[in-house]
Amino acid sequence: MSHFTVGYLNDLWRVSQEQEPEACSTPEAEPPLHQQINNTDVPILHCSSDNSNIPSTCVLECDSTVNDYCLVDEDIALNGTNEGNTTITIVGVFIVTGNVTVTRDVTLQLAPGAALYVGRCLVLEEGSEIVVMVDTEVTNTYVLTTYDASCSSLHLHENIKIEYASSFDVCRYGTPFLQMQSEEGDGDIARLELVFVPTTSECSSELKVLVTSIAVSIAAVMLAVIVVVFAVPKLRSKVVPSVCKRNASEVLEKYV
Repeated sequence: MSHFTVGYLNDLWRVSQEQEPEACSTPEAEPPLHQQINNTDVPILHCSSDNSNIPSTCVLECDSTVNDYCLVDEDIALNGTNEGNTTITIVGVFIVTGNVTVTRDVTLQLAPGAALYVGRCLVLEEGSEIVVMVDTEVTNTYVLTTYDASCSSLHLHENIKIEYASSFDVCRYGTPFLQMQSEEGDGDIARLELVFVPTTSECSSELKVLVTSIAVSIAAVMLAVIVVVFAVPKLRSKVVPSVCKRNASEVLEKYV
């Protein structure tokens, strides 16, 4: 075999080895903010209004029958659906491996017991805020959110506020507060907790006011009954006859 033929065959073998193997077919990634249920992509963000004149209300929620948490393996931006303010309520526990950005004029609500675990940065744009909703459903300390503080919004906790239902009794469950913690381990991971602090002083003063108001009410009722009794002759004769007779006999014994 000639040197030319051997060289040609060697080159042909080398090219065949350098060719990339045929790509295997992979399942298509599910679209953003969707959950796959029975091989079907189901949206997890639901909004109630598309009218530009009415602030929209949206709910971000996964099907809890599939998992007890919702995993979002990407960056997400929580945007307003119109020019007005938008409220997006998170229900349940969300784990986001990437960044979470709450865009301008969006209020992100955490429903009672909801939590948002962010793998990277949590960014609140100007005009946005986070509102933590509290009721009697959850009254123990729990983690609201975790995030990388090194790349998240500065003074993030200043744009987070607490709102609780009128039925929530602070004397019974305590007053809810936000508490910032740092997680142990690598990185600058911040953990924001919701804690319930007993308010005994306020509740004791409220109890004193309640007892005083009840005592005053009882005294006023008794005084009204006495006035009515002495104002009506028939009632007075039935209530006071023995006292009158006793006083009269004492007077007669003294002077007679």
